[in-house]
Amino acid sequence: MTKLRVTTLSIFLLLSLCACTLTVGKSNLTIDESSYTTVTMTWSEAKNAEVYEVFRSDNGEGDFNRIGQTNNLSYQDRNLTPSTTYYYKIIPNVTKEEKKISGGDSNVVNVTTESFPAPIVTTGAVSSQKIDVSWTSNPNASSYELYSSETINGIYTLIYSGSSTYTTVANLVPASVYWFSVKAVMNNGSEIVKSDFSPANFGQTIFILNTYSVMLTPSATSVKLSWGGVVGVSGYEIYVSTNYAAIGWTTNIVLSTSRTSASITKLSPSTTYYFWVRSYVSSGGKRYYPSWNPYTYSATTTN
Repeated sequence: MTKLRVTTLSIFLLLSLCACTLTVGKSNLTIDESSYTTVTMTWSEAKNAEVYEVFRSDNGEGDFNRIGQTNNLSYQDRNLTPSTTYYYKIIPNVTKEEKKISGGDSNVVNVTTESFPAPIVTTGAVSSQKIDVSWTSNPNASSYELYSSETINGIYTLIYSGSSTYTTVANLVPASVYWFSVKAVMNNGSEIVKSDFSPANFGQTIFILNTYSVMLTPSATSVKLSWGGVVGVSGYEIYVSTNYAAIGWTTNIVLSTSRTSASITKLSPSTTYYFWVRSYVSSGGKRYYPSWNPYTYSATTTN
């Protein structure tokens, strides 16, 4: 009976000694390949290791974060950022008697994911409501996303997505500045990669021009007006007043038209009238006008 107790105790002490003296070796880490968003790595088998923990750092200065573990000798890190450098290391370990025993850190390796450059944006005003936007092509891109903001550091809103490298942005406010930035997009079936925002570039819609060369033909109770049309405007407002100083009052708007001629009727004979023909652009339910007043014309009705 005593012999059995000694034997059992001996076995227990022997197992405890083995667990305490068990050591885990180190692995030698190698980067196999990298793409725009993926890094594949392998390492050598470490003595007595059962599991390998993978750590990553953005700077290699010791701030490593555990990103996964595996019992294989390889690992693939996904959803990374293009043109970015990452640092990796491996720590092998084993669990015995509910105790985790770790080996030493592997060598640290770094890798830079492939570059996926953003396009370069150029702009050109087309009219008081439109701006042409184009950008350089990326041979690996399957499509592009165009974003717009009213200020360079403002919130950029997606306004176009497609395979073309140019578009015309419409329904803008006249004489206004808009900022544009583009992302290139690649979809190869296994991953979707987007470039950074391109450097923002601005475009400005042109000023609205006033009408010119207004011709007036009076009769006893009417005046016929005709004028040179202005490209890109939505229409014209005609102001009429017998008071030269009050011609610009909105109460004196008597007619809106998209044509370049109009007749103002029900006037009084032998009376001098003053006229504005003011161009405007409609956008977003509002009317926008030139930044300066049109020339004031006058005509006197006949007897």
